[in-house]
Amino acid sequence: MSSMIRSALILALSAAALPAHAAPTPEQARVLGRVAEDAILPAMRDADARAQALARAAAAYCTEPGPEALDAARAAWREAFLAWRRTGATGFGPALNLRIARTIDAWPARPKLIEQALTEGTAARDAGAAARGFPGLEALLFEPQAAARLAEARRCAYFAGATADTAAATAQVVRGWTEGGHAREFAGAGGFAAEPGHPYLTVNIAFTELVNRLVAELDADAGRRLAKPLGLRNHGEAQPDKLEGRLSGTARAAIQASLDGVGAALRPLLDYLTATGHRSLAAQLRNELGVAREALAALPADPAQAPKDTAARAQQAVATLQHTVETGLAPALVVTIDFNENDGD
Repeated sequence: MSSMIRSALILALSAAALPAHAAPTPEQARVLGRVAEDAILPAMRDADARAQALARAAAAYCTEPGPEALDAARAAWREAFLAWRRTGATGFGPALNLRIARTIDAWPARPKLIEQALTEGTAARDAGAAARGFPGLEALLFEPQAAARLAEARRCAYFAGATADTAAATAQVVRGWTEGGHAREFAGAGGFAAEPGHPYLTVNIAFTELVNRLVAELDADAGRRLAKPLGLRNHGEAQPDKLEGRLSGTARAAIQASLDGVGAALRPLLDYLTATGHRSLAAQLRNELGVAREALAALPADPAQAPKDTAARAQQAVATLQHTVETGLAPALVVTIDFNENDGD
């Protein structure tokens, strides 16, 4: 089932869970406002600012290639990629509706598609998702022969075009949240009774969209980004080449950045739980978030080099937090968890 169809189903189920125009309580209005102002907007703006800086670094490198300019472009890529990963926990709204997330963060990269695009003279914006965005840019910047090959005019033009395309996409997401009004709509959920077509007619819809996104992001961290590449499920064989960000040395940092985004979104929700009679659940979630952070910090920068038990502890800590969000936080907020497999959106 596609993410767009799932999203529509989630909203339909959520709308049915409460009266059609249930007005938000002051506490509900406050927590949604904090999620928007303290978690979503700062992370989106930071990701966009760093994507713009990456585009400038790429243009500077292509104007005057050299070791220092290449190092600057690589550093800008790392910063932009990790900043984007911090938005994963709140990657609904414009990023989902505009189908932008897949064009920015579709792993794994497919270098053959990049070479095909270069051979055929295809612009980066018209190449497949796995040939651009952060995965494609990582392949271009960090491949073993990058210093020699990236200075080639055709390859550098593709590289600069791909960074500009990524920066344009992040800017579009930020505009959707700000100028497009999505942050206002999310924060004001339940207060739009006079607008029957409004995406957040009830607070329940907003909570459901947010919590489902948290579950999906944690599922991606525990499964696709840890268990699968490290061979931690069903006696699987390790596939370290599937670690997202391994080529650039950011595989562990990317999962930590994702968890930071989860933590930022959870913080207002945990305060809300404490204020509404769910103190023990809030304490449990805070503890599990801390345990997951510590377990990830114990991994080496390249998680494929971790001892099996260290890797398993990190994966299990993230999976435990996901389980509690799904089976504890969701019922406490009276929301419906739909399909929670992560499809990269």
